[in-house]
Amino acid sequence: VVMTDGAARRDTAWYHLVDLSKPTDPLTLGIVDLPAAPSLALRVTPQPAHTSLRFASTLAQASHVNLSVFDLLGRRVASLEEADRTAGEHTVGWTPRTDGSERTRAGIYFARLVTSQGVRQTRVVLLP
Repeated sequence: VVMTDGAARRDTAWYHLVDLSKPTDPLTLGIVDLPAAPSLALRVTPQPAHTSLRFASTLAQASHVNLSVFDLLGRRVASLEEADRTAGEHTVGWTPRTDGSERTRAGIYFARLVTSQGVRQTRVVLLP
């Protein structure tokens, strides 16, 4: 879709159409809640973001963690953290780039934190 704003600037927007009558990956649509311990938290700031984000997670106990970002089709865009962490608050910064160092496009993504305590997922909105 080509859009024009009040200053006559043009831009292209891409839309993904999803047929909900077909089986889908719950990660891409966020339809199914993923199991998680009540003490496991994942927050992203700022929301929405232009240039950089900060992911904050809280672990009730020491755990191996995997924090990754996925696009709407469920493809991994970036692996942000894969490490053993102690209990407590941890932060990871991300300047929106893929694992191949390409700038990510504006749109909706999902951050997914996987630990031995469970899984947390949150939406990430990137602006142009």
